[in-house]
Amino acid sequence: MAEDTGWNWEKPLATTPEAALLRQGLGFIFRNIFILIIGIAAGVILGFTVQSHLPSTYESTGSFVVDEAPFLQNKVQNNSLDGYTESALVQSLILGIPSLNLRDALAARLHVPADRICFADISARPLSLNGKDAVANIRITAVHNSRTGTISATSQSATFAAQVVNALLTELQNYNLALGRLNSLKLDMQFASDRALSIQNQAVLLEQTRSLQEQQVTQLDEYLKQGLPLESFPVFGTDITLNNLKTQRLLVEADYAAMLASTPGGLGLESKKAEVSGVQKGVKQQAQFLADGLRSQLAATRLQEQNLQAEARTAEQKVQQLSYEKADWVQSFGDIAVMKALIANHSKDLLTPGSAIVVVNHAVPAERAKSPILLLNLAIGVFVGGLAGLVVAILFALLDNRLVSAESVGVLTGLPCVATVPKPFWFGRQKKLSVRRLNPAGFDPLRSNLLLAPAGGKIQVMGFTPSGRCESCSRLVADLAVMLARAGRRTLVVDLHFSRPRQARLLHIQPKSDLADWMASTSSIEEYICPSELPELGLLTCVDRKKAAVDLAGRRPLATILPQLQDKWDIILIDAPAIRSRWDLALALPAEGKLVMTANCRRARPKQVIETARQAQSQGWNLLGVALQRCARFWIH
Repeated sequence: MAEDTGWNWEKPLATTPEAALLRQGLGFIFRNIFILIIGIAAGVILGFTVQSHLPSTYESTGSFVVDEAPFLQNKVQNNSLDGYTESALVQSLILGIPSLNLRDALAARLHVPADRICFADISARPLSLNGKDAVANIRITAVHNSRTGTISATSQSATFAAQVVNALLTELQNYNLALGRLNSLKLDMQFASDRALSIQNQAVLLEQTRSLQEQQVTQLDEYLKQGLPLESFPVFGTDITLNNLKTQRLLVEADYAAMLASTPGGLGLESKKAEVSGVQKGVKQQAQFLADGLRSQLAATRLQEQNLQAEARTAEQKVQQLSYEKADWVQSFGDIAVMKALIANHSKDLLTPGSAIVVVNHAVPAERAKSPILLLNLAIGVFVGGLAGLVVAILFALLDNRLVSAESVGVLTGLPCVATVPKPFWFGRQKKLSVRRLNPAGFDPLRSNLLLAPAGGKIQVMGFTPSGRCESCSRLVADLAVMLARAGRRTLVVDLHFSRPRQARLLHIQPKSDLADWMASTSSIEEYICPSELPELGLLTCVDRKKAAVDLAGRRPLATILPQLQDKWDIILIDAPAIRSRWDLALALPAEGKLVMTANCRRARPKQVIETARQAQSQGWNLLGVALQRCARFWIH
């Protein structure tokens, strides 16, 4: 007879190795979910504990911009630096601040010991923030591809952290004073250089004048050596006074000659002669005056040249001195101790600050603590707790030798697994067998073994016993009986749980006859079989628990009676207690009858199954294998 197409066949959920591995992993998590939850809960508690015991730390931040510096000014003047070099120099200036040995200066400015301040950029071990005194760890970073620097201070006190950052920003104002002095030096150098250049130009012109005067004096001396009249010296020909006197002399001499020719003597002639002598004397005096003036002018020019040379040397020395001082100030940008010494040597009132360091943001006390962070501690705690729970679960899984799958049954017990029965649904159970939903996929090996025998042939008697004393195989027997009855096999269920019958409730049968009454009588057993709503399904069970059915079982053993029912039944399923505690099955299952042992998944241990198998084999029963019960539905293949 064909199987009922109304069965809810369970199909494999995955066919690929990856999907199977994923299902095994998820199954492992679901099976150990309580351990993982406990680990995560412990991690949460650990996170709160760490949060409450760690000291609170605060971070204050200030920022500044390197606006001017000697190398940046050079770039503006002669465009001598490319962008990459300029950025590298600015970064070097910013990142080199921790190496300037400012700790003592900051401590003096804040009036605290120097050991309470630490530059974390150059210190191998920052200061511990667990002490009672407020300390600060300073870190300076540079924003990439910009001139901006950031100063961060971490401390137990938000106020102290802000004070340290602002004190460092104030200390960096020395750069502005140094740059102001450097700018002043540049102006002084420019002025001194211009003056030196002007003196040099004057000296060149004066030297030319002196050379010309020396040449004229030399010509004058040569002229006098020749005995020539001084007033006739060519250089003096441009003198107006001398030329006028010479003209006057010519006129007076002409008048004297005329008078001499016309008048042989007399007072008028003598007067004219005296006038000629006076004019001649004036010419000579003027010529001598010009000669003396030429020599005096040469001496003055030489003296003026010497003075200009002295001034030129003084100007050059001034330029050189300013150049040296400028070099010292430029070098002080790399050594703030030298910079502060140079500033101390100059009156601060005379120093006009520059804009080397421009403060963008001053530090303010932080309102919230930087650490500890509750969410981070909780996340770490959850991770550690979950990892610990996972490790514990893995250790339990490695140390656990319970039966967990059909493969573990064969490996640990050496017996085949003939069925994998899922956990029953505890909700939505139908009260009628005709509409009861079953999942026969796990019953296939066992069900096929029973259905292969032709209907109407030799009766098949099969017993079921659990491996554990506190376990039961009643639901497996009931579901299998319903499946066989739906498949057209006449199936009789025998319930040997005399003190607590189960099959009547599972099969929804209201028994009216008691198996104990049959044992105490001589009547036929057919009269005590209780029918169900399925015509192919019957039940033998006890009704009255007060009757001592256990004592009556030996009077009429079922093992000799059940094989005689082959005319009316094809299959007899015996639901028996564990044979390790009670031997009722020995009186109901024939010596060569089939036996299926049940074991609860993740509860039964191989030792129990093996001991039960030995007892079953000692009775001569045909042990078919183990039916694994209460498997997770989702993980059944």
